[in-house]
Amino acid sequence: MCLLVGSSRGQLKIQQMAFVLVALMILFGLILVFYASLKTASLRTSAEDIRELQSQEQARKIVGSPEFNYPSGSCASCADFDKAFVLKRRVQQSETYNSFWNTPLLQIKKVAENEIECTSQNYPNCSTITIYNSTNSFSSVSSFIAVCFYDSTIRKERCDLGKIILGVQRT
Repeated sequence: MCLLVGSSRGQLKIQQMAFVLVALMILFGLILVFYASLKTASLRTSAEDIRELQSQEQARKIVGSPEFNYPSGSCASCADFDKAFVLKRRVQQSETYNSFWNTPLLQIKKVAENEIECTSQNYPNCSTITIYNSTNSFSSVSSFIAVCFYDSTIRKERCDLGKIILGVQRT
């Protein structure tokens, strides 16, 4: 009888230890799942931050391209508003430019109280030139630039604060 009581206590201790080990495994599994979800969320935000920085750098490169660069050599990050307006009309006439910049939205704005889209009738008394705008869903990033143009009323070049806005594909 003594052997039976002793062996059942041993079995009980083994079962208790097995339950504790299973509980610890479940606890560590939950901790691992929680850690993995936090890491994935931080990776997602890091990827979005990198994508936004790349878009801002692309905006600076676009302003430096010959299609937008102001001819005066004194300003490297100045966009030529006159060139942008002419380019807008060319993009509307030809589909070849639409995929050139690989962005769903390309817009240049003068920072002004009234946002008026530029047309042939109101140019240069307007503030926004939308060169390309697709109908896809996207988010936008902007970078501040100087917008320069020839002002016929004062008969010389004039530069205002502006923004270049690019569309970024959502993922």
